[in-house]
Amino acid sequence: MSTSGRPRLADFSNKKEIGRGGFGVVYEATRTINERKEQVALKRISSRAPLDRIRGEIQAIRLLKHRNIVKVISILMVIYIIYIYTYIYETSNILRQVISAVRYMHRQGVLHRDLSTGNILIYKITSEVAINVKLCDFGLATNLRQGETACTVVGTPGYIAPQVLEQRYDQAADVYSLGGVLFTMLTGNDPPRTNG
Repeated sequence: MSTSGRPRLADFSNKKEIGRGGFGVVYEATRTINERKEQVALKRISSRAPLDRIRGEIQAIRLLKHRNIVKVISILMVIYIIYIYTYIYETSNILRQVISAVRYMHRQGVLHRDLSTGNILIYKITSEVAINVKLCDFGLATNLRQGETACTVVGTPGYIAPQVLEQRYDQAADVYSLGGVLFTMLTGNDPPRTNG
């Protein structure tokens, strides 16, 4: 049990896998601080992850401070394994708040490149109609100034813009992915996969 604010891996118990991506695994865990327990998310980044991707995710999440983007509490490094520690949220689909987060992110020069319903989390339900969400998983994010284009094909199938497959895209690719999120909200199904 930790008595200080600085987290250690030993402070996290009851780890249960809740998500998995190309370069990491996300666990729901319990952190005990001064006899108080809190539910948190702990993302373990694989040692297979390219260093520039790890740096990009850390840079993006430290730069972005918005009410609809997941807040990182701390980053731990344990024998060449990096853990990103955040509060725990549940998955949901709330478009207006996500659009606000994406607009802010683009103004800060960050391109998410993996917007999908799996990367939108419920933060707080205050009533049946008042649900707050957070955008998460910046593992594929990159910095992109106005007028620049990205070329790496990344993202979740079905949410990937055609221009991503053509390897020349900008912030419009995230906007296309938002269309996939809206499709899922309206139909309850994932969007059809783009040929490529």
